[in-house]
Amino acid sequence: MTTWANVTGRSCLSRPGFYLTFWQLSTYDLAPPSSRYEEEGAALRALSRQEDSKYTMADRSSDRTKRQGAQAHRARRDRYAQFSQTLAQELKTQAASRRYTIKRLAKEKAHWFSHGPKAMALALASAIIEHCIQPRCLLSPMDADYCAQVIKAVHIMGTPGFSTLMVYDRVNQRLRHPLPTVCLLAFVQLLGDHIKVVVFSCSEYEAKNYGMWILFSIANSAPRLSQKNLP
Repeated sequence: MTTWANVTGRSCLSRPGFYLTFWQLSTYDLAPPSSRYEEEGAALRALSRQEDSKYTMADRSSDRTKRQGAQAHRARRDRYAQFSQTLAQELKTQAASRRYTIKRLAKEKAHWFSHGPKAMALALASAIIEHCIQPRCLLSPMDADYCAQVIKAVHIMGTPGFSTLMVYDRVNQRLRHPLPTVCLLAFVQLLGDHIKVVVFSCSEYEAKNYGMWILFSIANSAPRLSQKNLP
């Protein structure tokens, strides 16, 4: 019988809770692109106002031909306004879904890694990368971003039994390189030989996605690495 412990081969991940949650969620569950929604909504509202002005001018025009085209302007105005309202409603739905997801993760986090000994922290990080992060971040740019968001969320929630910055802390104490170099060295140390295996065994598309995950992760961790006291 195949069990989760057989799949991971590591006692520190003998419970499948985090694995199942990781593969169930997406970027929209953790960080919906609210700024993009707002930008598109503002652009649609601007178009709607333009069409409304054109409709008013055409409707009041003494030229019969222009008056006949007023209805087309009104139809476009209403269509842009409807699209804007749809995006606004979709953003509200995404925000509500995110709140639900964060509450769910806050309840589940206590059962993910707390059973593992502290001495297995590095093995835990390696297992998560091998069975969760690495296979998913190769799939697409959105999945690469999701993997970086997961690491960020796990850290922000203060998940028991797992310290995202432990390796960064150790590297930062021993080295005096500029921050971007420290970040990169930390990731190389955390991933170990996985980088070599992945880069030379995947396609160009997968390699780009893998690089995007590393870039997103460095961007997320840089502000925390600049702090004097790391968790």
